[in-house]
Amino acid sequence: MTKTYVEFWSEDLAYLLYDCSRLLRRRFDEIICDFALRDAQWRVITLLSHSEGLKQTELAALLGIQKVPLGEHLDKLEAGGWIERRRDVSDRRANYVYINTNVKDQVDIIDQRFLDLINTLRTAMGADNWHVLQENLQKLFSGFAARNSQQALSHVKFSSNLYLIGVLSRQLSTQFDSALKQLGTTRSHWLVLSVVAHQPGISQRELARLLDMAKAPLGKVVEQLVNKHWLRREIDARDKRLKRLTVIKDAEETIEHAARDYRDLHKTLSDHLECSELQCLEKALQLLRSKLLLISRSPSSTASSSDKINHTKRRPL
Repeated sequence: MTKTYVEFWSEDLAYLLYDCSRLLRRRFDEIICDFALRDAQWRVITLLSHSEGLKQTELAALLGIQKVPLGEHLDKLEAGGWIERRRDVSDRRANYVYINTNVKDQVDIIDQRFLDLINTLRTAMGADNWHVLQENLQKLFSGFAARNSQQALSHVKFSSNLYLIGVLSRQLSTQFDSALKQLGTTRSHWLVLSVVAHQPGISQRELARLLDMAKAPLGKVVEQLVNKHWLRREIDARDKRLKRLTVIKDAEETIEHAARDYRDLHKTLSDHLECSELQCLEKALQLLRSKLLLISRSPSSTASSSDKINHTKRRPL
């Protein structure tokens, strides 16, 4: 097979943005698991805690969620007592979203845990690397992000630019997902195929570790690829507990097409950055990714003593 970008899949900007965004969400999911909030729901809450009264259209632009699914998340959050929606007196079609004052203490705890995670990462990366990451994320966002996302984010003040990783990643994902759909595949399929193409014979266990994916969801993706006859899964002859993976020849053309679409998207993403800025940002994101992989996954390790609050008063989602 022709050499594609998979030779450096773990080092380029677009992949690093996607994977750092995924790992940030996963680490924070683990940190606030006692609140039983879904990914999109806690992202709504953290956004509103930094800027009360965002319009639903602004939330949609920042979260990368379409109108209908966002409305469903807001319905559940409102039913659970987390938010309230208010009509715009000058435009009855517009809704403003606010944090419910009854859950302010709980929202403060969620915010503090997010700040603790940010501070842990800042310390682990070091001041200079952290500054490079913050500065170049802002430059990347200013030159690539959609206008509605930039306008919406201008109303929100965060303690760091790490939030931009999620915004950029979701915009990239939307564009790349559209290209992959035409090839009859998905981003999860493409990611697994890319890694296996780069490391033929990799065990499913090692693939899970490399991607930091849980056993069940990875197993589902692998099973789908095996059923599509794009991936071969064989028991290791020397260790029956291991399953070895290789890409079947029929999948090579799909990977190559996806790689070309990916390179085009990557060029669009970073064209406005100087070469030195791009290299510095990629290096900083590689460091961030490595630190995210090392962070303890125990929620209690980042919870503060102020967390000793009775959560039973809120209604479950």
